[in-house]
Parts: sequence; structure tokens; C-alpha cells
Amino acid sequence: MKSTIEESGKPLSENEKLELTHKVYTETQTLSLSKTAADKQQLSSMNENWKDENISALQKKVVNQQLSNLADGIVDPVFILLIDVLNKLEINNISLLHVH
Repeated sequence: MKSTIEESGKPLSENEKLELTHKVYTETQTLSLSKTAADKQQLSSMNENWKDENISALQKKVVNQQLSNLADGIVDPVFILLIDVLNKLEINNISLLHVH
């Protein structure tokens, strides 16, 4: 299944796009690792993991799906939560540039 058009050439319905988004999130953000305790030394050895080249490929897959959905008027729940949090801040004239 493609992100905006099925192999039949027809645009995806909103439900199909949401199902595809769920699939993308599941593929990119679900790890099947057992939980184990780690000490500070073990954790510090992982501090460079975010630079792994595979991370950007996973992020790109998610972002492309989110942008495709936005183009079709489907707002990702992550963006809805961000808007909700920003609206709760008691700051005048806030922009995304202020949020970091």
C-alpha cells in the first residue's frame, strides 16, 4: 500500500490512511526488547545511539506519512497534543521558535 494511492490508483480513504499511519508508527517505534536494569556506565555508552544512520530513515518514514496525512486534512495525534500543550502555556505571543 502506498501512502496516498492504493495500487488500484484510487485515493486512500481517511480510515485507510489512519491504518497506514498506525502501521508506520508500529514499524518504526515498537521495540521488542526485554526490560533490564542498567547502571550509569551502561547508559552513558548509549548516548551516541541517536546518531545511528538507521534512525533518520525511520524518522523520514514517519514524517513522510504525517505530511501526507496533513495534505489530506488528517492531523496526527502528536500534533494535536502539541497544540493542546502549547495552548495551556500562559505565554503571550508564543511561536514554535520559542519552544525548544
